[in-house]
Amino acid sequence: MKHKLAILLFRLLPVVILSIQVLMPFLTMTVTPATAQNPPTVDKPYPITVGVGQAVSICTTGTIVCPARSPICDDTTIATVRDGENGLEIVGVKPGTTLCAMTSATAFRTIYAVTVH
Repeated sequence: MKHKLAILLFRLLPVVILSIQVLMPFLTMTVTPATAQNPPTVDKPYPITVGVGQAVSICTTGTIVCPARSPICDDTTIATVRDGENGLEIVGVKPGTTLCAMTSATAFRTIYAVTVH
């Protein structure tokens, strides 16, 4: 009985090794949300350019999984966030640059480098 078990395990060993070699690339892949078409490098925020008094709908940019929530901007005298027809919008208040962030539906925080011209 022990001899048959040892032979069976010995025969399965190449199958197990091959399975691990085939599956390893899939197990180590980083998955991005389906709606994020242009993911940034990890340490850089997404650039957003908007005019004074104009708005950019974040959910239509493909940078975040919507519905987005918990918006915040570092300098609300330059840009603010409001609820729009298609979800959250970054609105230009006066010329300048600031950072804004919001949380996606998948609980990841997305940061935007907002330039208002």
